[in-house]
Amino acid sequence: MSIKAFYNHKCNSYRIFWDLEILTEKLTLEEKTKLTHTKRIQMHKSCGYCYVIVRMDSLLNYEVVSHDLYRGSDALEKFVERIEGELLNIQTDLSAPAEMIMAPGDLKAYNDATECWICKEPFLKPAPEVLQKLKEAKYRLLEVKEWETCMEKEHPEKKKVQRAYKEALGRLNQKVKDHDHINEMY
Repeated sequence: MSIKAFYNHKCNSYRIFWDLEILTEKLTLEEKTKLTHTKRIQMHKSCGYCYVIVRMDSLLNYEVVSHDLYRGSDALEKFVERIEGELLNIQTDLSAPAEMIMAPGDLKAYNDATECWICKEPFLKPAPEVLQKLKEAKYRLLEVKEWETCMEKEHPEKKKVQRAYKEALGRLNQKVKDHDHINEMY
């Protein structure tokens, strides 16, 4: 298997450079007898580690996010604990939505766009629950208007019902900014 279209791949924005220091000790006679078919003459024992985590947005734009140096007999366990903690921080950072950088003319084109420029699909694919809430709000608004025409005075919950209808309509008209072109999910 070979990759042919390298320009389609996104570089990993975080790099972890690490070094694990290990000492070798000769096995005792008791440890050698515990082995089955493997001939071992020495054992590896971790004694320290060092790592640096670098965020690289490009080859020219990078920053050191975190680093650690540790020496001790429990270096391997500490290393795994620290890296797992760092991975949680990286996942938190990557899950935050990035700010969209646009030129002034791009913002108008973005606001006027009705379909995705890659897949040519419309932005609006409302979920069934959004449509259901819109129907309920519309029905409630019609009830209020009918009540007002019969009673010839303003309904006490008119503003609340209008606000609910406006919110439901707003949810229907939202653009889906995080359209996933790989699995075609909105």
